[in-house]
Amino acid sequence: MARFRCPAYGKNKEDHALFLNILKFCKAEYEAAPEPKAMLGRLHESMVWWINHHILTVDVQLKDSVAASS
Repeated sequence: MARFRCPAYGKNKEDHALFLNILKFCKAEYEAAPEPKAMLGRLHESMVWWINHHILTVDVQLKDSVAASS
């Protein structure tokens, strides 16, 4: 995104940092949980959010930036 000067670059970076924190939290919770099913449900919800929010609203903005650079 930086290479193509995508206006969503900052938001993309922020969201990816959030995504990594979600994964770290889920991993720690999974390792500590006697019954990890509840955590797996939250992980699923996070992945659904990631696809619906991030990929479909932030990542798709890169397409226009790449097309504009051609």
